[in-house]
Amino acid sequence: MENADKVLHKDLVLSLRCLARFFWHYPVVIFHTNSTTALELNWMRSVIPGQLQVDFEEVSLDFPASLLESPGGPDAFLRPPSCMLDGHHQWSLQRSCGCRCPAWRPQCWPLNWMHATHFFTAGMFRTKTFQDGGYDYFLRLDIDLFFVEEPILDPFQHMADHGCVMVYDRLSREAPGCFDDFDHRCQEYLDRMEYFGQPDVDILQVGHGPAAAGGQWTIGDVRLFTSPRYLHFADHFASGIYSHRWADQLILLRGAALFGPRANLQPESEVPAVSLCLASLFRQGAEGGVGGAPPGLVHLKGGFRQDWLLETCAAEDAFLKKFFARKL
Repeated sequence: MENADKVLHKDLVLSLRCLARFFWHYPVVIFHTNSTTALELNWMRSVIPGQLQVDFEEVSLDFPASLLESPGGPDAFLRPPSCMLDGHHQWSLQRSCGCRCPAWRPQCWPLNWMHATHFFTAGMFRTKTFQDGGYDYFLRLDIDLFFVEEPILDPFQHMADHGCVMVYDRLSREAPGCFDDFDHRCQEYLDRMEYFGQPDVDILQVGHGPAAAGGQWTIGDVRLFTSPRYLHFADHFASGIYSHRWADQLILLRGAALFGPRANLQPESEVPAVSLCLASLFRQGAEGGVGGAPPGLVHLKGGFRQDWLLETCAAEDAFLKKFFARKL
């Protein structure tokens, strides 16, 4: 997306170097907007590890149709009382909303975050990569998320072996203030669509709130999330990303509960034991765990500035090459 600070593509290269140590045998796709410059793209291509198959796909990010086609467009849809914080309408002031999330520290979320979440829950699955690539499973990573230890399981093989449609290390309740109206809207949607399935109750709720899984990374089944049923659901819920800060870990998991293999939408199909495989990718006591990431991973904006990360992921040469190219 926007790279005003000129650091995103550097973190991305480091992330690729880290990824190549353990997932070199799987293809990688980088989604980028037209704000990524030709110079940045050419440099990234020049320092990608040779053993890694990497493709680039340019995408565009925008509001969902439900906002664009509503009377008055997004500005009218997000008018007060939406997007209010400290008595000010934050959408008018700085193009941010979802201001009750989280309830214990209310803040408003910027438009770029909303557009990215809309892409992660719907737009990504409509790209050429997902529609025509012939893939069965995917791992989506934030670009400032770095593998620093070898995984103890292959998540794609794990899904194939167990029939689940997502893998994550824990099931949690979405934070209060970040799921306003979500369950009510979900029930309205199911009633309107005359839903005839049986949702997977194991991943619907945690306590008194909707369940969530994912965030900095998502592992899932391409066939589920590119299905017309799921995409229709995701389009319906996209407006809540902007008004209530509904996140991808909320929408994707609810989609798995409603339309995954345990929802009994295809009675003749074999039903797996779980929709969400709860499994850690890393050994107990693994290094990492920085920036809210689980052990084995480091989540750090500007990670390329950390010498120990460059050394861990064998990326020193990539940044020396950029330095000398700039000097010359």
